[in-house]
Amino acid sequence: MDARSLLKTSKSRLISMLCTCSLASIAFSGSAFAVPVIYQGLDIGATSLATGPNAQAASDAFDLATGPLNIIDFDTNTTGATLSPASAPQACGFALCGGNTTLGGSGFFGHVFTTTITFDSAIDSFGAYFSGWQRATQTLEYTDGTTVTLNMPSGDLQQGGLLFFGFTDIGASISSITYDTVLGDFVGIDDMRFGIASVPEPNILALMGLGLAVFGFCRKRKAA
Repeated sequence: MDARSLLKTSKSRLISMLCTCSLASIAFSGSAFAVPVIYQGLDIGATSLATGPNAQAASDAFDLATGPLNIIDFDTNTTGATLSPASAPQACGFALCGGNTTLGGSGFFGHVFTTTITFDSAIDSFGAYFSGWQRATQTLEYTDGTTVTLNMPSGDLQQGGLLFFGFTDIGASISSITYDTVLGDFVGIDDMRFGIASVPEPNILALMGLGLAVFGFCRKRKAA
């Protein structure tokens, strides 16, 4: 086989491989290849939602990324998930022991050491406000084939504050989340939102777009 024929054969094989890969990218772009995307904003010393601009900004970014989700505000909306053990709110103030973040509300969940959140239906996105934020060793953990541990930002033991922490893991099927403070901390959980994100992540859209572009080229080549 001469050099020109060899080059032509190699080019044909490469194009065929790209066509096959494009179909794979379309098929698997929304699957377990996705990794968790984290949204977080911390306000050291915040004494209410109104004094937590970073937390509010992170919450807004999370809501924009996921679209509408279920919400438990521990006031009027209380269904869709179960938290255990039972709430144990403390009375040492918003910044150090947690409090309500719902406009016009008063309820919140009082966490101490470890809280397991079990969902009525599988989710791939979760976010909430965590007030009374003091400790440095706090995590969210869930399982979707493998165990995923998300490290939450360090708080301030003296000042406390407010954190919004959320994540999306597109394609995951999460039935429960464990929130662990390791050393123990009085934390208020409120305005908890969870469900299946309705907006694909940008990297997934890009992968699908690339796959469709290559697939379209392959169809034209075959037709020719």
